[in-house]
Amino acid sequence: MKKNKLAEAISSGVELLSSLKSGNEEQVHQTEQLSIPKDDATFLEVTLDMGIGTFHVAGGSQEWLEGTFTYEQIEPTLAYHKEGERGEIHVSQKSSSTVQGFKKKKNRWDIQLSENVPVDLDINTGVGEAHLDLKSLQLGKVDIDTGVGDVTIDLRGNWTRNVRVELDTGIGNTKILLPSHTGVRLEVNKGIGKLKGNDLILTGESTYTNKAYQQKSEPVIDLELNMGIGNVEIER
Repeated sequence: MKKNKLAEAISSGVELLSSLKSGNEEQVHQTEQLSIPKDDATFLEVTLDMGIGTFHVAGGSQEWLEGTFTYEQIEPTLAYHKEGERGEIHVSQKSSSTVQGFKKKKNRWDIQLSENVPVDLDINTGVGEAHLDLKSLQLGKVDIDTGVGDVTIDLRGNWTRNVRVELDTGIGNTKILLPSHTGVRLEVNKGIGKLKGNDLILTGESTYTNKAYQQKSEPVIDLELNMGIGNVEIER
């Protein structure tokens, strides 16, 4: 379990909120269509850091990444670097230290990623809601850190290789959607919230598996869940 992850999530949320001075000025939001074109990389490492706002991720991009970014003052930044056969993508928000009137601000990312190459994902959410529809991606390793807000993670794909997921939840409710036909092994480090997963069978002190896993189904989703404050619900 990552040490102090919950404390970091709370601290980050408080810092972000405290940095946003209250104000009554009307701000006009902007919407941009941004993308990272394909090249000859054979796999991707993608880092998505959203400090404040609503966050949607899915497959379906014709490029490495395509997105619609709606924001007021907190501008998104996209960076791409290729190292050998690996393409590295980093999407983040610029500093919020001068942002005013947080309650009136609109920040929303709608991001599509390529389904054509293997992808490792590192996703960090701060304050806000997130819907991560990952079922059509060629996932390998996924690391998700949530802050303050509700999160839905959809992993109901037709997987052709093992998927490793590490999820650290913060404050809020988290819903994880898993396929019934794919083997699932879940290791839980429990926090203050409640865990609900009717189709999972307790096979150790903190280990759960589904029926497909017990029937030696391959590939396998190996999920490590480090719970914070808030409930986690696992569904098919």
